[in-house]
Amino acid sequence: MAVSVNWVTSVITVEKADTALVDIGPPENRSYDVDVFRLALKALEDDVVGMHWPDTHVHTGETVIGGVTYARFVEILDPYTVTFEDGSYIVTLEAANNNIIEKTNLNSVSVRGNNSAGLTSVTTPQETADAFLARKATGGSDGTTATSVAAMLQAGGSWKIDSSNGISVTFADVDGSTIFTRTFTREDLDALRESSN
Repeated sequence: MAVSVNWVTSVITVEKADTALVDIGPPENRSYDVDVFRLALKALEDDVVGMHWPDTHVHTGETVIGGVTYARFVEILDPYTVTFEDGSYIVTLEAANNNIIEKTNLNSVSVRGNNSAGLTSVTTPQETADAFLARKATGGSDGTTATSVAAMLQAGGSWKIDSSNGISVTFADVDGSTIFTRTFTREDLDALRESSN
């Protein structure tokens, strides 16, 4: 059975058979392609019954901003919720940033997000430094500029991105000491998205 929607209760149901087995476990690990999920939802919205109900989700395709490709985003809209077929297994959501965890009805299934703050394709750390720092800051609190950070990275420094609450980009020197951190909130990203439209 495929994805289904109970239009009256606004519950979207995903069958275990629709997920891909990754590891038999224990615990049993499975993955679920969010892009396939949203296409199934769109098909249900277009059928005779579904076309009379509010949209289940909003989809934003891959977007290039400042030379950086951001992943697609799928947002399940209110009042809809998602239920994975009950059982003792883990599902990792893949192929799109999403809010499915926030919309999941709790049962025995462990649902894991795989959001990456949208970054899907960056050629070099220098491009990362330039794309983020040039958009939002001409310099850090310590006077570090995108150009000097890029030069430091070429000399052997490193960078990491934390997506727990927006995007936090930390640049570290060769010895691992942090030299610069810049955080971009979800509002910053929304403003960038709006300015690109």
